[in-house]
Amino acid sequence: MIWFDLDKTLWNSYSTNGKEVFAKNIGIPNYYDPYKTAVYGENGVIRLQRGVHSIIKNISKVHNVGVISLGGLKGIALEDQPSYKALNLFGLLPYFSDIIIGYKDEDKGELLSSHVEYDPYTSHMVIDDDISQLNSLTSRG
Repeated sequence: MIWFDLDKTLWNSYSTNGKEVFAKNIGIPNYYDPYKTAVYGENGVIRLQRGVHSIIKNISKVHNVGVISLGGLKGIALEDQPSYKALNLFGLLPYFSDIIIGYKDEDKGELLSSHVEYDPYTSHMVIDDDISQLNSLTSRG
């Protein structure tokens, strides 16, 4: 399984004044540009990194692909999370076989361990911009 982080990995998010923020801070994304490279919420925009559509589409042909992010809003169902809605508007949702959206006060390694049943024959790779998150994953083997 190949897991992708969202903020600063698959996309970058900006407030209406141009400041870099997390996707959850732009509000619920409700429309996108015709090329599906940006989605807009009431407080800003999420811009997909160049080439992400083709990368995810092609990898998903040969591997299971998932999302693991700590950019969730507490008290909101997965399907109502801004990041989930953005994945849908970008047209990426069908390529992901699993989506884990946790919260900034959680540990990504613990979150993944609690979500995925251990199987010695299955390997997992995580792609993330944050080295501390990668370290929390590798410290668990």
